[in-house]
Amino acid sequence: METSYFATPKFLSISLHVISILALPLQMFGAYCIIWRSPHSMRSVKWAMLNLHIWSVLLDWAITILIIPFVLFPAVAGFALGFLNLLGVPLKFQCYITAVLLCTVNVAVFTLFENRYQLMFGRETFWEEIRKQLLAVNYVLAFLYPLPSFFRYPEQTSALAMVLESLPPLPNTLLYHQITVYAIELRFFVISIIFIIGMLGMEILTLATVTCIKMRSDVHKTRVSHRTLNMQHAILKAFAIRVTNP
Repeated sequence: METSYFATPKFLSISLHVISILALPLQMFGAYCIIWRSPHSMRSVKWAMLNLHIWSVLLDWAITILIIPFVLFPAVAGFALGFLNLLGVPLKFQCYITAVLLCTVNVAVFTLFENRYQLMFGRETFWEEIRKQLLAVNYVLAFLYPLPSFFRYPEQTSALAMVLESLPPLPNTLLYHQITVYAIELRFFVISIIFIIGMLGMEILTLATVTCIKMRSDVHKTRVSHRTLNMQHAILKAFAIRVTNP
């Protein structure tokens, strides 16, 4: 069976390697700017921004260098083309690493907005008492939520036969690789993803909304100068740009 070169593992691998080479100078420059060129007004959020930057870079390296996943949609199956595969790391562990990094990036986004809320409105409130515990729970859940699928890793011979029956005939360029099935019982896979996405999405949206509402309140406007208020709006806009442009 013939297939387009653009749908081959070789094209995917080369493309992601090129992206990683082009992105590396920008990633290093971004870290440099955050650490040494952040303005004084953003000093309080510098480490939260660096935390998000580091997790984002780790996720990028995982996808473009270390793992390079080739997924056979709609099945939860595929193979890896990255450096970890050359080292013989089982695909189930590579899938776990990817799932964790995808989640920790979102936890870092929440940490960024939480840092701003704490500095502006959270001091000497109930929020200050629970914030560290909430952040710790989020990071722990980021490492725990992939485990239901990880521990129900299917027996590969029968699982692969089921997947190949459900997919159209695969070309030899794909069959050449060792295809691994990560999950057959999709309820464990899907429920954990819906749970973590829903939880973090609700946390980020709630915190961002509450921060914006409080910033627009008359009480807050009377407590800070016009210059400070404009600076706070600018920082929130910078956060939004950073989060939407990983």
